[in-house]
Amino acid sequence: MEPEQTQQQQKSSQFTHVFSGWSIWIEPTSESDSAKNVTAEMKTMADKCGGEGNGVYFFAPHCTLLYNFNASRLVELDGNEGLSDREIGKKMLQECRHLYHHHREGRSDDDGDETIIDNEMQAGANKNTSPPNLIPTSFHFFPYPKEADNGKGFGCVIPLLLLQNTPNLQRIHDIVTNVFPPDERHDKEQSKQADLPNGGRFIPHMALCYAPEVYEEELGRYTRELKETRMDLLQPLEVGFLSVWSTEGQLKDWKLIERVCL
Repeated sequence: MEPEQTQQQQKSSQFTHVFSGWSIWIEPTSESDSAKNVTAEMKTMADKCGGEGNGVYFFAPHCTLLYNFNASRLVELDGNEGLSDREIGKKMLQECRHLYHHHREGRSDDDGDETIIDNEMQAGANKNTSPPNLIPTSFHFFPYPKEADNGKGFGCVIPLLLLQNTPNLQRIHDIVTNVFPPDERHDKEQSKQADLPNGGRFIPHMALCYAPEVYEEELGRYTRELKETRMDLLQPLEVGFLSVWSTEGQLKDWKLIERVCL
């Protein structure tokens, strides 16, 4: 048997990764033509890779701001005792929205040290700020084997849209990072900075599909074709919502906890 055939057999034919924790998303509105085009393409890709029978489920278009934080830490925060998951989610998302649109002095961290959200985030502090558009800049194809990121990889291949990291998008990311508990990509207590994915830097993107590894060649080729034929997928997406999701279990198990208009 050829080595290439052996390697191919070892690739996953179904997407079975089990996610954990909660995540914070920024979601585009669904009404615009650009958002409809992206949604339609996401469904096309899922179908190409076997759909639900292969564990390839459609999910709402989004840019992840925080990924995999411990939801139990939310009830430990002041004012959250006795509230339901949805009530806590709504309360904290509203705080993020308020901080984004209106200046607020720093907040204290767990050690009592005041954290001032950076100067750029405070620019134009006394005036409302429009929600950040999600601006795709290019297509990217990303194999993400299980052994990646010290064994935290998903064991799949991911076609995605890279997004421009505008000042307003970075700003809402910084706010969310300060309001919610640290996630897998920012928890310096759990990891050395060098061990964090991308060194803890925010690299905004929009995943279009999580596909089994056996589709790497086919889906990679298809993604390259999109670069030549689907410039409509690179149109700006108007942001509609800030949301908190339970991203525990497989893709089919993801569920919305709460969302607020941004």
